Amino acid sequence: MNELGDAERISYLLIKRAAGFLILEEVGAVRQAVGQIRSLVSDAVPALSQMISAPGAADEALQRNAIRSLQFADMVEQLGAYCDAELDNVVCLARELNEVVNAVMDGDETAQQQLSDFRHQLEERLERLRVRLADRGHKCVVQENMDEGDIELF
Repeated sequence: MNELGDAERISYLLIKRAAGFLILEEVGAVRQAVGQIRSLVSDAVPALSQMISAPGAADEALQRNAIRSLQFADMVEQLGAYCDAELDNVVCLARELNEVVNAVMDGDETAQQQLSDFRHQLEERLERLRVRLADRGHKCVVQENMDEGDIELF
């Protein structure tokens, strides 16, 4: 069995701390912030809907602004869902890394290979992400689109 030296053990402890605690803590903070934004925007939706559908509704300009605001609320919801999915990926990677580092620190003889495999898988995931982001292109939103209706950003 390969014993870990002090420097190697410290390195793994730092990786474990980063993967197991710091990343998950930061992800939690981001999730909370995204949730608060989504909540604030969704709280405004009923009032905006009422402005549009109420008999004798306000002037046309106010109605257009209310419609734009509802479209904005939809975009915020789409972005929030997208952020949640990406944060789930980060959490999954952090947990996988934590498991491999635990195995290395516990002296598991196959752990070094697991760590190497994890690194290779991470490199492959990052390359797929780069390709996906490059292929996605940009979906510009301009004022004309906002007046016409549906906007799908993600």
